[in-house]
Amino acid sequence: MQFALLTDIHGNAQVLQNIAERGIEKIYCTGDLIGIGHQTNEVLQLLSMLPKCRIGILSKLPMIMLNI
Repeated sequence: MQFALLTDIHGNAQVLQNIAERGIEKIYCTGDLIGIGHQTNEVLQLLSMLPKCRIGILSKLPMIMLNI
């Protein structure tokens, strides 16, 4: 089984697109996925479309942006 561990991609949608194209079975996201980069909306959209993605830790900036 292939899996990906993501952290600190900071709004870089290309990272998620590459993972989706490779058919990685599980994706674990540990924080700083959005906020600083220019593709925050695209990253959020891709995360919602990836059924095997588990977000384990939200850092301070995404929590503020998502109003959690």
